[in-house]
Amino acid sequence: MEQDRPALFRPLIIDTTLRDGEQTPGLAFSMAEKIHLASMLLDAGVDEIEAGIPVMGDEEARYLRHIAKHLPKERIFGWCRLHEKDLEAAEACGMKRIHMAFPVSTRQLRVLGWDRAILKTRLETLLPLALSRFDGVSLGFQDATRTPVEDMLDLLKMLKGFPIRRIRISDTVGVASPLEISRLIEKLMKKSPFDLEFHGHNDLGMATANALTALESGAKAVSLTVNGLGERAGNARLEELVMALTLKKIPHGVNTKALRPLSRHVAGLTGCPLPPDKPVTGNRVFTHESGIHCHGQLRDPLSFQPMEPEIHGLAPVRFMTGKHGGRASLMGEDEGIRNKSLSWVEG
Repeated sequence: MEQDRPALFRPLIIDTTLRDGEQTPGLAFSMAEKIHLASMLLDAGVDEIEAGIPVMGDEEARYLRHIAKHLPKERIFGWCRLHEKDLEAAEACGMKRIHMAFPVSTRQLRVLGWDRAILKTRLETLLPLALSRFDGVSLGFQDATRTPVEDMLDLLKMLKGFPIRRIRISDTVGVASPLEISRLIEKLMKKSPFDLEFHGHNDLGMATANALTALESGAKAVSLTVNGLGERAGNARLEELVMALTLKKIPHGVNTKALRPLSRHVAGLTGCPLPPDKPVTGNRVFTHESGIHCHGQLRDPLSFQPMEPEIHGLAPVRFMTGKHGGRASLMGEDEGIRNKSLSWVEG
């Protein structure tokens, strides 16, 4: 269902596979793997990558120094906490841009032993310092979906006047629904002096839907991971969100033909094979068995599919024999399957 959008609306696609994605339990990329993946992501057309955490240790610092030297500095940034030592580590790594994240919910503030007064004091001290050291600074409101809107509006009012690139609104524990995200983004956008970015987790299976909804509701950027890697149930998925934007004719800079190679490459690095029915990049998501579907596909390639996969370098359209098959699936080859870039397989 189409919604009214500005004619030149083009969201920023931020990939955080190398930061939040690597926080998948049990996952640790090697330095060489991270360098190669960073290049793949930028070559694919991702606007920016959240490359890692400068303060995390010597190996992380070596990797970040390498990409800061060899990749476009304006397209990479490091993730920092609201601590001066994090800023020092990012500066030592050669980062020109950083993202500073901090909790805004009472629950998570208490975990740190903070309250809102302490948070504001730290921001008043560290934000000017960060802005003096880096070419670009964005801020992240952690656990935003469990925080009263009024508390976030109060923070935005305090931050007004600072040259902040954008504010990340995080559904940190993945509890929000698309309707809730729409209402939240719209309320914040009415009074925010900054562009908003959405960062969603997938605990209830709604991260990608929430990311799309955030963009349709006024957010200007989304952060995503390849295959939805990340803490617990993971994050909004890069390949799925990009294809959703493509089908809805929302402009973006990602080459859709790079999605399947990226997805398969990351699956290989993690040792987690892609499910055959994984949306967009699964091996069987364009395979048909039902006779009704096969009959329709022979006459119109979009009758029972949202897209023509060959245009985007995705898995081929195939017909399969089986319990639900009919004459069309059995005789498809004679009716021109090969001429329609289709193939026939046995179930």
